[in-house]
Amino acid sequence: MSRGDFLSLQVQAADIQNFAVSPIGIFSVDASDANYYAGMNRDRGPKLVVAPAWRAIAKEITTSSTSFVLRGYDVVAYRTAKPGFSQGYWAIRVRLKIS
Repeated sequence: MSRGDFLSLQVQAADIQNFAVSPIGIFSVDASDANYYAGMNRDRGPKLVVAPAWRAIAKEITTSSTSFVLRGYDVVAYRTAKPGFSQGYWAIRVRLKIS
């Protein structure tokens, strides 16, 4: 993914007013159409216009979750509870390679 494509998501989040989101997230992605939104899946905010590179990795993100944050160049997705975890938890889902 190019640095410009990566930053485009963060720049949009920084410009959002009247909705609690930061440049690192929380974001959500709709698995059916690869549209991205500010906020958690259950509390979606404005739709974001994303570069084709983000659409290309939408399926990788949504195999385990639809909500995520950015930690460095890692997409860290929220996963629901599973055996051994009474609540949901955050886990690295996609490691981005920036060019």
